[in-house]
Amino acid sequence: TFKDESMPVVKQFEEKGKTQRVLATRTVDEVFGDVTGIVDDFLGRFRRQQTYAMIKPEVVQAGKHGDLLKDIESRGFTIVRQQEMELPKEKVEKFYEEHKDRSFFPDLVKYVTSGKVV
Repeated sequence: TFKDESMPVVKQFEEKGKTQRVLATRTVDEVFGDVTGIVDDFLGRFRRQQTYAMIKPEVVQAGKHGDLLKDIESRGFTIVRQQEMELPKEKVEKFYEEHKDRSFFPDLVKYVTSGKVV
């Protein structure tokens, strides 16, 4: 079935001179095993992707960060590290460096450094 469905595509590539015939030296099972390994490796990396999240001072000061963390976990995310801290101005400026020429940059830095973040 796969061969029948793919033949029109193969013929298009053949007409454009984009194919090359080679002798098969491996069985379908061997090739399928390699493809399965590549796909599993790709999906494994995707599933282990990590993202940095910061809960801003306003939420922490209101005591709502626990609810927010529960909500994040209920959506299937795993929190691997959590820390409550006040960020130094220099770190915040570096973190948001891509926005340094924007008019809101000073207010953003002031807001993020106004209290503890999680």
